[in-house]
Amino acid sequence: GARKGRLETGTGVDNIDYLPKRKTIYATAGKDAKLTIATVADDGSFKTVKTEQVGEGCRVVVATPDGTAYAADSKAGKIWVVAP
Repeated sequence: GARKGRLETGTGVDNIDYLPKRKTIYATAGKDAKLTIATVADDGSFKTVKTEQVGEGCRVVVATPDGTAYAADSKAGKIWVVAP
């Protein structure tokens, strides 16, 4: 139950996705219009790999096994695709 790390994602995160085989977490911050991709170390700490601008309405993200992220932009009715 101890905090092992902190990941700066921006404001407005409603959900995340996690790929255990890649030890990678994906988080979209709808209010800040940002997708954050980070790896999770064995000790539970995070290392940001990439941040991308996405739509302001992006609050949900899903990642495929190859690491491609799909962020749903409900405000604009779009899907943002971010390659690994």
